[in-house]
Amino acid sequence: MTRSTVITQTIGGAALIAVHVILTKPLRRWRTRWGATATEAAATLPGES
Repeated sequence: MTRSTVITQTIGGAALIAVHVILTKPLRRWRTRWGATATEAAATLPGES
């Protein structure tokens, strides 16, 4: 690999990590509910106390 390719891949990887870290909190609720209605999300599952 050329030096410019390595630098480009390194910057791209760092950018992806930064985006993930920045968006983790705002997107957490959306990811954990994933299409469930409010009623479904509030319901207890079998085995929960």
